[in-house]
Amino acid sequence: MKIYLDIDGVLIKSDGSPSPYVYEFLSYCVSSHECFWLTTHCRFNDPENAVSYLSDKLSDKCLPLLKQIKGTEWDILKTDALDFSSDFLWFDDYLMQSEEKVLEEHNARDKQILIDLKKNPEQLKEVLEKVLNSNNNHL
Repeated sequence: MKIYLDIDGVLIKSDGSPSPYVYEFLSYCVSSHECFWLTTHCRFNDPENAVSYLSDKLSDKCLPLLKQIKGTEWDILKTDALDFSSDFLWFDDYLMQSEEKVLEEHNARDKQILIDLKKNPEQLKEVLEKVLNSNNNHL
């Protein structure tokens, strides 16, 4: 399965500090799935830019994990980078209405996991426990 990851609001909180359980989340994702950046920090297929952005925000033990995540290329809509022909999950803190429409057109609305760290600071832990581990056959 492909995993698409946003950075701001998913891996780091709005104040720039690491999301709780970010290491465990990243470790599981990169060890079990093919991971891609889907963030403004890697919009033109430059994964090193995302790694550089996170290098002083996440712990050193996260760095090898970050380097395993591939880049994507998209212009206005992040959905342009999604591979709808494969199984995937997309973790993001915000979707534009036009992106929601694209997901619905591809019958893939359930492939997007909305992360809200302000409402639920430990959401990555819950995702690991509920979404990823309980659906291991799906992932």
